[in-house]
Amino acid sequence: MSLSAFTELPLSAPLQLELARCGYTRPTPIQQVALPRILKGESLRLEAPTGSGKTLVFALALLQRLSPNAPGPQALVLSPTRELAQQSAQVLRQLGRAVDNLKVQLVMGGADIDRQRAALAAGVDILVATPGRLHALVQEGAVSLDGLNTLVLDEADRMLIAGFEPDLRALAGRLPPHRQTLMLSATYPERLNALGETLMGNAPLCRVASEATEPSLTQWHSPQADDDAALTTTVRLLFATPGPAVVFVNTKVRCQQLGPRLKRLGVALVSLHGDLNALAREQALVRFANGSTPVLLCTDLAARGIDIDGVAQVINFDVPGEPDTYTHRIGRTARAGAAGQAITLHRADEHPALATIEAHTGQALQRLTLPEAAARPAPSPWVTLVVDAGKRARLGRGDLLGALVKTAGLTAQQVGKIDLREQHSYAAVDRHAVGAALAALNGAQIKGKPVRCRLLL
Repeated sequence: MSLSAFTELPLSAPLQLELARCGYTRPTPIQQVALPRILKGESLRLEAPTGSGKTLVFALALLQRLSPNAPGPQALVLSPTRELAQQSAQVLRQLGRAVDNLKVQLVMGGADIDRQRAALAAGVDILVATPGRLHALVQEGAVSLDGLNTLVLDEADRMLIAGFEPDLRALAGRLPPHRQTLMLSATYPERLNALGETLMGNAPLCRVASEATEPSLTQWHSPQADDDAALTTTVRLLFATPGPAVVFVNTKVRCQQLGPRLKRLGVALVSLHGDLNALAREQALVRFANGSTPVLLCTDLAARGIDIDGVAQVINFDVPGEPDTYTHRIGRTARAGAAGQAITLHRADEHPALATIEAHTGQALQRLTLPEAAARPAPSPWVTLVVDAGKRARLGRGDLLGALVKTAGLTAQQVGKIDLREQHSYAAVDRHAVGAALAALNGAQIKGKPVRCRLLL
């Protein structure tokens, strides 16, 4: 089947309407290949690069297949990281406005397990989870998977790298045998093929190469004498290209050490690594995604599933140890045809790893000519406010925008991205108007209840 538009798919009218409202019109290559088969109930393994539209593939499949009033959960999405699980849940909830009374529940480590137990007891249609936390809840009987009709393993190769294979195999024994299974991954190493056989037999593989992102991505390498030289080069690159940037290091210790040094040199950044709690990780990503902090310094925790538009460059402060990790890192930029650059800094002892990457990708990286020294960029025009009310208080984006405009006197142009969570919300606000916003909103009533807000630093 040659699919040129989502309207050609056998989707419900409300789901088609929601697709159009969200701006989805033309399917990506992996969506063209996979969706017609998946909507017929076929189990598939999908191999496609990060950013190619795999999330929408399974979201449409799950939402179309839901049965009203059936005992849940009817579908399970397993993700390797909390950030990816949150993004999958967000897409499902957004498109799920087409489904009456849809309940999407997020279950992940680092969050309050008692609240998760209570939410599961109240009923769920689609469960999005990280394997470790879900395994624990299944073992204690907090959730049953007996009614499952669809299983999705998202970024499955990353789950193996993260050490989730024992949890996955343990969960497999508790799943109903007659179900649709979708395994999505950017690569298919031999271990993943073996796991796939356990979970879904010899289901066919749909493989799609990146067509939209590769031509617009420029890849460079830059030799460095030592870490001090690499630090100077990193600052120079960030100042010369002040757009959003992601800087990768290999370990959380490196992240903890490098962050303060970059800040002292004038780089506005947030850090993301495994020692941060769930709230700190959430707030780091919010500040980067809404533009209030232009640089994200992270470990490979963030190399998958963090889909943030407009990243201008990726800097590998450390050469990754695996070629696949390199591919995932540079996939943060040049998304959906936008231009971007990836620069890998390397010391003498990292030359073999760089050569392995070039051999694996079949591409010799160009040597970078460093840009001329540039002045420190101006601060971002945005800052982030945290408001102590969210979805649980039935707060909507329009409510928060209305409060900022009507109560605080801001214009709509002075309010940026609004991000609603269960118990709190974030709003990007023009930094010149933040004083007025804080003064007006603290103690003000939104939806009949007084709220408090503060500046997120």
